Amino acid sequence: MQTKCAATDEELARLYVSGLTLQKIGDKFGITRERVRQRINRIGITRTDGGVHVRAAIRHSTKIAVLDRKHIEKFGCVYAKYRKILKSRATYRGVKPTAAFISQRNNARIRGIEWRLTLAEWWAVWVSSGKWAKRGRYGRDSYVMARKRDIGPYSVENVYITTVGGNVADYYKLYRNEHLKLVRRGQEARRAVAKV
Repeated sequence: MQTKCAATDEELARLYVSGLTLQKIGDKFGITRERVRQRINRIGITRTDGGVHVRAAIRHSTKIAVLDRKHIEKFGCVYAKYRKILKSRATYRGVKPTAAFISQRNNARIRGIEWRLTLAEWWAVWVSSGKWAKRGRYGRDSYVMARKRDIGPYSVENVYITTVGGNVADYYKLYRNEHLKLVRRGQEARRAVAKV
């Protein structure tokens, strides 16, 4: 003899889609889980539309939300973007892009330079330059990320990729006049002292 269930098929389906298992729904209404499955199947709900599948999806989205918050705080981008950069398997002398990003950001902070780049933006600058494989601070032909006119923050609109030699040459071009003024003042001061 089959027990009559007071719930409609739609109500059973709603509970299942909200994450309750067939067993819990059956227990709630005094019917078997198989009977619940039969009734929700009549309106097109399958096993992947609810129950443990929904709870697993909720757990997964919660986990991703936590990872996103953590990676936004650390790298300025969501977890999926971070994973995409890591999957590129790009390294320079064994250094991963994430480690290079953190190192450059920390060096900028130590030097008192504002950092406005996220990991994704920083990586896009390197990828678009095509110079990632030649990155490094050692040797005049290695490539570095530099700021325009060596002023302002590290930001997408204020950085470019150049060689170490080019970066040094740019610096001296910009500050040559100030450097020469300091040298002249020093020479004048030495002459003044020599006259006395």
